[in-house]
Amino acid sequence: MPEPTLRIALLEDDPDQCTAIAGWLRSADFDVTAFRRSQDLIAAIRRRPFDVLILDKRVPDLSGIEAVSYTHLLTCGPS
Repeated sequence: MPEPTLRIALLEDDPDQCTAIAGWLRSADFDVTAFRRSQDLIAAIRRRPFDVLILDKRVPDLSGIEAVSYTHLLTCGPS
């Protein structure tokens, strides 16, 4: 039986970087969903969490660091 594919969320606001990174990960058979805005990533996580997050540290609407905080609250609750 094949192993399940990891679901990866990629947050990258630069379109060229986003395309390159997502393509590389998909070529390794990962299930990649790419986001250019942090708010879109957070909305997707509310619907269904990802196995792995790859985040750009500097995104205009919300930094990758801030997105991790929101993600933690959504998946784990307040600490």
